[in-house]
Amino acid sequence: MRNCEFINTLNAFALFFHQKLSSIPRDSNLRSEASRLALLYIGECPGISIRALSEKIDRSHSGTVRLIDGLASHDLVERRRVKDRRMTALYLLDSGNQSRRNLISEGWRVIEEMLVPLTNAQRQQLATLLREIMQGLPSSDLNG
Repeated sequence: MRNCEFINTLNAFALFFHQKLSSIPRDSNLRSEASRLALLYIGECPGISIRALSEKIDRSHSGTVRLIDGLASHDLVERRRVKDRRMTALYLLDSGNQSRRNLISEGWRVIEEMLVPLTNAQRQQLATLLREIMQGLPSSDLNG
């Protein structure tokens, strides 16, 4: 496969994959991509600060505060004060954890659906290639 054809194929796959993930049914409290990302990050990093979360989801601090206000108003997230009174730690409540589990489960379903044409050996080969690609990326790209 020529380089241009390879890049076009990879780009088409990435676009299709993003569209499939974006089509996951929305929890009525998680309408925006930012709210879904926030829920995933808070669940992955309990106690994360608003500032750190805003960097992860690429939103302004004030935009992240408004986002957390919305999630908190739906009893998905809670703020807790820490020793440094200027900081607030974010944690998922039970309903937030359930919504996060649903998001992850639906994501896995989409991935499984997309990998149906591959044999187990091809899946292993793809996993190996993806690990090699990821190892070549700057760590900041992997953490964001």
